[in-house]
Amino acid sequence: GAGNDVLSGGEGNDTIDGGAGKDRVIGGPGNDDLRGGDDVDSVVGNTGDDRLDGGSADDFCIDGLGTNIFIACETFPAGTAS
Repeated sequence: GAGNDVLSGGEGNDTIDGGAGKDRVIGGPGNDDLRGGDDVDSVVGNTGDDRLDGGSADDFCIDGLGTNIFIACETFPAGTAS
């Protein structure tokens, strides 16, 4: 939506788009397509092969377990972001 949202996926292959606002987008287990959208977002992978897209602005993508693709974001390996 247009606000500051926390969006998370369940088990399975999810597509989640944060849209406008400062969002936290969190993938669940599975191969997920996670998009931060506009503004400064945090995009967090989980187990599975995920596609993490920060969108526009300075976004943070936190790696999960799996082979992930990072687009338009600063990345952190799992367990190292503060």
